[in-house]
Amino acid sequence: MNDCMFIFFITLKSLLDMISPDRGVPGELRERLRRLGLQRVHYEHSWYGPLNKLFNVIFSGPRWMVKPQPPFRQEAAELSDEADPDTSISSYGVVVEHAAKFPDFAICQYTGSLTGDTLHAVVEVKSDASNHALNCLQLGQCLDSQGGVAPDALGISIAGERVGIISEGAEPVQEFIVYDTAFIDFLADYAEQHE
Repeated sequence: MNDCMFIFFITLKSLLDMISPDRGVPGELRERLRRLGLQRVHYEHSWYGPLNKLFNVIFSGPRWMVKPQPPFRQEAAELSDEADPDTSISSYGVVVEHAAKFPDFAICQYTGSLTGDTLHAVVEVKSDASNHALNCLQLGQCLDSQGGVAPDALGISIAGERVGIISEGAEPVQEFIVYDTAFIDFLADYAEQHE
């Protein structure tokens, strides 16, 4: 899929302006996200700590797990009765090859099993908005390659302060800024609907 038909963007400043005080996101974290967006940092790694904290605040229920840079592997072509040293079973229950892609974050609901997770969101982060097409491509590949994916799973592209949402089966109607209340509310509503 080369076209990003389901991706939307808003500026980081707008996102911070929209964060509801009652969603549990600390004011210092909102300010950190706002400053990251306004200063246009050179390295995407500057976003990882604040975003990890944001996702863990929003997806804090007992069955949610935020996975930083998890390996996403392509499904193995064929299964055989013999153990193949180049395949394994992912936490989403798919027999996979060892070659992997590493999205910046995955948000899932987990079980006690090592192979029973349900993927709800994949997040790709880039330092500036000019990389949204690359994010879209990477998100599509990650969502398509996993077994246990929620029917309304999200691809979340964060490029600079702009946030884009990729979701199959949903009309593309929303744009966000990473520190905006609307984005926080969107994530919190999604988490509450899937508790």
